[in-house]
Amino acid sequence: MSSKDSCRNELRFAIRQLSDRCLYSAAKWAAEQLVGIEQDPAKFTPSHTRFQRGSSSIRRRFRTNEIASTPTAGVSYVSTPVLEEDEAVDGDFYLLAKSYFDCREYRRTAHVLRDQTGKKAVFLRCYALYLGLGWGKGKFQVQFHVTEKRKRCQMNPISQLVYGLQTQEKRGLGLRNLSVLNSAFLDKWVWRFASEREPPWKQVIIGKFGKKGDVGAPVCKGRLWCRIKEGNKCDNSPLRASFPFLYAIASSKDLWSGSWVIHALALTADLRNLGVKLTESSLLIIYHQAGEKRKEEEMIELEGPLGKSDAVNHELVSLERELSTLRKNGTVDPFGLYLYGLVLKEKGSENLARTVLVESVNSYPWNWNAWTELHAYQELRMHNESLGKYEYLQGTFSFSNYIQAQIAKAQYSLREFEQVEIIFDELLRNDPYRVEDMDMYSNVLYAKECFSALSYLAHRVFLTDKYRPESCCIIGNYYSLKGQHEKSVVYFRRALKLNKNYLSAWTLMGHEYVEMKNTPAAVDAYRRAVDINPCDYRAWYGLGQAYEMMFMPYYALHYFRKSVFLQPNDSRLWIAMAQCYETDQLQMLEDAIKCYKRAANCNDTEAIALHQLAKLSKELKRSEEAAFYYKKDLERMEAEEREGPNMVEALLFLATYYKSQKRFEEAEIYCTRLLDYTGPEKETAKSLLRGMRKAQSGFPSMDIEHLPP
Repeated sequence: MSSKDSCRNELRFAIRQLSDRCLYSAAKWAAEQLVGIEQDPAKFTPSHTRFQRGSSSIRRRFRTNEIASTPTAGVSYVSTPVLEEDEAVDGDFYLLAKSYFDCREYRRTAHVLRDQTGKKAVFLRCYALYLGLGWGKGKFQVQFHVTEKRKRCQMNPISQLVYGLQTQEKRGLGLRNLSVLNSAFLDKWVWRFASEREPPWKQVIIGKFGKKGDVGAPVCKGRLWCRIKEGNKCDNSPLRASFPFLYAIASSKDLWSGSWVIHALALTADLRNLGVKLTESSLLIIYHQAGEKRKEEEMIELEGPLGKSDAVNHELVSLERELSTLRKNGTVDPFGLYLYGLVLKEKGSENLARTVLVESVNSYPWNWNAWTELHAYQELRMHNESLGKYEYLQGTFSFSNYIQAQIAKAQYSLREFEQVEIIFDELLRNDPYRVEDMDMYSNVLYAKECFSALSYLAHRVFLTDKYRPESCCIIGNYYSLKGQHEKSVVYFRRALKLNKNYLSAWTLMGHEYVEMKNTPAAVDAYRRAVDINPCDYRAWYGLGQAYEMMFMPYYALHYFRKSVFLQPNDSRLWIAMAQCYETDQLQMLEDAIKCYKRAANCNDTEAIALHQLAKLSKELKRSEEAAFYYKKDLERMEAEEREGPNMVEALLFLATYYKSQKRFEEAEIYCTRLLDYTGPEKETAKSLLRGMRKAQSGFPSMDIEHLPP
């Protein structure tokens, strides 16, 4: 078996392992790499190419197993049709589509299966299109609702919830009886109102509507939760016997969690009756997600003006205790180690979290989520080296969109915007409903001031999925380029509502506040970005800019130093720090010159460093150095065919300098070029030419600058 075949088999197995544990983003990454492996032309037809990825000559067929024996007398039956399996390539595309579907990227699901003709692929494509277009009120929906209504009405409330979640887990239509759902949520919040002591939301309700007597007792009497605590019977059996874990939650104050439905489904015997097989690590992952859900609810209740809150995941203590015991006993699997690393990271045990995550990826390298968490700890920013590594990987994963996107990211960090634009155009042609990483593409279009291209991209992602942080950031960039900074902030805030830890949104919102001269809000936004990722040089640079606007150069200098430490090859950062050294409060010109020299060596595309070096050298009476930098700046302007006051300044200084050095031929060249201008520099050039001619003819010069004082 070749290395590519071995890699394919490992990836197929990994996709199923990750999906079974609800690690959908990692499963999607693995599926993208699986499809990105180039097929062997000797084994597969030319239809399996990058541009015909979904094409296939395979057809699914129904077949019935022939039964040789005679059926039992009086019993007639029809054998169940068995579907033939797809070939490997078609199955790979189905796995990719399924991973997109699990991540709720319905349009991408349909796009991957656009040319597939198998019945399962056709169903998934049509179902994805149906969900992508939203729920309708067609005949089919009404018929389905009426068909299931009678069955659900015969169940008790908990069984109805379990049944509704079961059908959704089985990828059914997932239609729910809203009256039952609302009743369940009402029971949940009534119980919380009666059992919790001093939550802010309870104080607001009491303050508005008052509290007459014992609120908890009369409200909860006779309701579902009270029936569970009293042990009333339902379906001829006590509720505490039918739902023991749910009864434990209702009876214990310490065990209470807002995500009680997940606990009831995952940890009671009802789940086993549903036929769902979950490993121990899967149960722990669900338990962790329950705590995260409860944390999100508290964050919504307690958040401040910029989304700050003190909400914590209350399940972390018990999870850490259990996972730590499993790790010591050697009974935890790689996925449990990954979850243990997440718990430790959230509790602030960074070193141990890093160690545990390394153990996880060493045991099971296909869990991309674990690699992503490790990447947050150490970002080397070796962009040229990473480009070489990705080019090597392309030998195996020739058609991987992920690797193409990573190459674009590395070139973006190197500010090679032309190449980045070409790669993203290619990605959008191959994957037109792609949203991830497109906010970086919008940054490139913003920097190049491509109004029409950025407008088209914003419209495209809005139609694909407007409720994604990437989409909101792209639209925010569009409005920022139009100068509508207030509207831009609205969309960046919307991105943060969707994902409070979306780093790019915090940084870009800080930039907008700087444009609006709202420096306190800008500082707050940048600090949130730094809290999320201390290695984000853009946020440190933004903090430096904000404090410089507030005339606090020492603070600004501190943050600029942090930014250049993280990104030493960015000329803009060195220029900003040099300008900070030049301020009237500091006047540290020698340090400013050092910074400008670093900027000039870092490919200063804006051509600022050379001109500033020449000016500072002139100011410090270093004529020879000033002439060197003016000459280099002049050559660059000529190569780029740029005109302006900087060119006039360079020509005038060089003409004067070479005249003082009695290098009249070179001085005359620069003076002649100054004669093409119409300003005062023309008269100065004439005066210099007259002085040089008199000096060459042997007569004393009458220039004012040579007269004795």
